[in-house]
Amino acid sequence: MAMAGVLPGLPAEAQDPGPAFEVDPGTSWIGGSGWLPNAPVTVTFGDPADPDHSETFQSGQGSWLWHHVDYDIEVGELVTVTDGVTTRSHTVVFVSVDVDQATHTATGQADPGTTVRVHLIEWAHGPQTLYQEEVVADGDGAWSVDVAAAGVEVEDHHHVWAIVDDADGDATRASWRLYNPAFTVSLSDDWITAYDFASRAPIEITIGDPVQFSVSTQTDGSGHFYREVDFDIQGGQLVTVTDGITTLEHLTFPLAITDLDVETNVVSGVGEPGLGVAVFVTAEPWPVRGDEVAADGTWSVDFSEEGDVEDRGWAFDIQPGTRVEAAQWEGDFHTTNATTYSTTARFPDVPNDRRFAVEIGWLVSEGVTTGFEDGTFRPTNPVTRQAMAAFLYRLAGEPPVAGVAGFSDVPGDHPFHDEIAWLVAEGITTGFEDGTFRPTNPVTRQALAAFLHRATTG
Repeated sequence: MAMAGVLPGLPAEAQDPGPAFEVDPGTSWIGGSGWLPNAPVTVTFGDPADPDHSETFQSGQGSWLWHHVDYDIEVGELVTVTDGVTTRSHTVVFVSVDVDQATHTATGQADPGTTVRVHLIEWAHGPQTLYQEEVVADGDGAWSVDVAAAGVEVEDHHHVWAIVDDADGDATRASWRLYNPAFTVSLSDDWITAYDFASRAPIEITIGDPVQFSVSTQTDGSGHFYREVDFDIQGGQLVTVTDGITTLEHLTFPLAITDLDVETNVVSGVGEPGLGVAVFVTAEPWPVRGDEVAADGTWSVDFSEEGDVEDRGWAFDIQPGTRVEAAQWEGDFHTTNATTYSTTARFPDVPNDRRFAVEIGWLVSEGVTTGFEDGTFRPTNPVTRQAMAAFLYRLAGEPPVAGVAGFSDVPGDHPFHDEIAWLVAEGITTGFEDGTFRPTNPVTRQALAAFLHRATTG
């Protein structure tokens, strides 16, 4: 089985000690292990001094399974990865893999005499190596591994990786798996994501029957895309995705998280009756609960005690600001998704199934807003200039304030004096030419643009 925090495809000498990486030119993915945690990692293609392409991303805990690059990786290309302390390079080599499931045999090509590490992978909350064998490509460059001889079968959900290491432990990888296009629709966040469509293909998305909204996007090298849409997707709407070869449809379910109680750790909601619902807490250790939606369309799961989901049934104390997701899917794995953030503040005018409830919950969890004294948020009210001052000040962590606001209409005892004074001290606002701030005026869109620009650029 694979060790936690490392790539199962990397050789032992590359996993401990020191950083290493793998390149999969077929999917334009790069995986790494042993790098600095929470550090910016830069990958370049070609001459590092004058690269053909470069990207920078965060290393996470120092190991990442997949990072997709927006670039077609070629055999013979020099790839360089650095975290600012360690720099490693690898020249992409030729290797391919195919699988005959009838005989459970993996075959492929590589340069003659090349050693190929072949891994049979099962994805169980991360890649786990079920079987590994090294083979040498013959004089024609062909290689073959009989997985069945080891008493193992290649099943539909398995992956097979063929890996060629260089002398330093970095590697080129070719991968095989069965492709089954599917997509997920988020009702709360209004996005659509998909996988296993044609590589780097134009995608057309339509919503509604008849069509109420349409948008275009494109898949990456692995056939994946993520697209936010400027449309309020509702349950019961038909969503169609096509790459010109495969066309898939999903009638979204009426799924929503309607209550998340941080005192009892119980999450409740509504969904399509008779179907299962999976509920995920997106925080370590990533616990999951499952329930079947009742005939009246309701469901409820409890994270206060251990559940029966294998390997993911841990008890969990949900804290304010925790993201929780729920999902229902069809037999072909097209999925409706709903999201909420837990919060200790409940606004009666912001139910969890309301559009922007997630964003408003985030404001509460970050301490940016407390709502009005009557307990409401009033989501459609305009934002005043004094409220915007308070939002930005709290988002900055409520730093100490020195000096005064200096506006004729913001005296020292004004309820938002310190927040407005902080805006002045930070150069975020200068007020109006007549020396006023006009705190109760609504914020115009152009003033908001100026405030945010100054707050984020200094």
